[in-house]
Amino acid sequence: MFCGTSQHVVDSKNRVFVPKRIQDFLTRTATGGTQGVLTLGQDGCLYLFPVAGFQAAAAELSTRTFTDEQARAAKRTFFGLSTPVELDSSGRILIPEELRERIGLEKDIVIVGVEDRAELWPALAWKNYQREHGSVLETWNRAGASAPSANPSPGSGA
Repeated sequence: MFCGTSQHVVDSKNRVFVPKRIQDFLTRTATGGTQGVLTLGQDGCLYLFPVAGFQAAAAELSTRTFTDEQARAAKRTFFGLSTPVELDSSGRILIPEELRERIGLEKDIVIVGVEDRAELWPALAWKNYQREHGSVLETWNRAGASAPSANPSPGSGA
């Protein structure tokens, strides 16, 4: 399970180090490499899925009907901006320019483990997100609410 938060810096070649705790849940290749799928996420971040996790998210998204305009747009965005990534020998992935631009990523990045995926956030966007949503667990505890669904709909907000 992906969990934990760490801060990193995107290098001059647009690569970022992926922490070992995240690497351990990505997909191992037949040649011993490590790979995943990077795509536009929700709320201003990128999602880094293991291959099987991406396939599961894609399967959920593909249950949406093609007659719904928003579903078609979500599919086009989700699949069109998804790219396989392989970690280099230093444990880094290359973040494509279009994905960096979509979330406003320049240099400082936060990698957050979120159950079935890692999320890559521009550091300032993560700080703002935490400021706005940081007390949500306390609210749940006081209201006796249950935790949100473990599998939010991929691409619904993309």
